[in-house]
Amino acid sequence: MQIYTPLNIEKFFNNRGFTSKNDIAKGNLTLGNSSFPLDKFPLENPIIYKGIPFCFYHNLYGDNIELSGQKITFPSLNSNKLHIIGNSSNGNLSDYIYILNQNNIMSKVKIKLTCLTETTPFFNNECFWKFDYLHNPLEGSNINSGVLWYVSIDIKDVINFDSFEFPDNPFIHIFAITVESFIEK
Repeated sequence: MQIYTPLNIEKFFNNRGFTSKNDIAKGNLTLGNSSFPLDKFPLENPIIYKGIPFCFYHNLYGDNIELSGQKITFPSLNSNKLHIIGNSSNGNLSDYIYILNQNNIMSKVKIKLTCLTETTPFFNNECFWKFDYLHNPLEGSNINSGVLWYVSIDIKDVINFDSFEFPDNPFIHIFAITVESFIEK
């Protein structure tokens, strides 16, 4: 039986990818400070995609993790599969995530995310949510569309882990992570 555990990554947010019309200037998803329109995304949790629950949050610090070499921790889990909602900006990008247990590296996996302005996936991503336009502080609501991408990442073996260490790659953004486990009945 598959068990899905959405991680609460809210306390690790360091970037604002969603803005309302009143706070467009606070967007920081791209070098031009573009952002997704908050009123075009449902805030109820969880959002189910392909039977997988994802939890999204929005607080004073932002709504996503811009990868900057940080380590995020959570209660210990056993798994061999991650499900991530995110995107890259300024190109289609990939980098490694280290998976740790009690500060020991258990595995490393490559995250590959398509640029938020692409209309078709560059990697093995799927469109999770498409926005008709992006917010931009200079243009208000501009003509570019934007996409949140879904990616599934296999871990070589089932391992026990309690943290991820991200690379310093500020052009990769993670909005939600769900860990998939398998329990035999």
